[in-house]
Amino acid sequence: MSFSPLAFYARIDAGDWESVCAMYTPAACYERPGHPISIGRGEIYTCHSEPRTPRGKHVITGALVVGNDACVWGHFQRMADNGTQRSERFFDAFLLDHGLIQHRCTYLPRPAIHPSEFAASEGRSEID
Repeated sequence: MSFSPLAFYARIDAGDWESVCAMYTPAACYERPGHPISIGRGEIYTCHSEPRTPRGKHVITGALVVGNDACVWGHFQRMADNGTQRSERFFDAFLLDHGLIQHRCTYLPRPAIHPSEFAASEGRSEID
């Protein structure tokens, strides 16, 4: 099995969390700014599917897969609640095991914002 970055992000953007988690090894870990490390498919599923995780589309501008290492970069586009388009650059580094993700680490070129702060950054309360 080989890792396909385009298939991975297409599944995330579609909200197909079971298929996303199937691309990870059972004991995989996922690190992203502003969140605790998610370990195992169950925690990774919760991390992706939580209601405060913004939904949108990943636009991949580059990817490199060499052996058991992969990196993907691009930007994430989403519509804010106020109707404005938001875009954020990202870089993901992967360690693979037989084509499955063993470790994923997301890097963002800004200070980390916890999902609860998305509400505040868009001028609304967490309860809205």
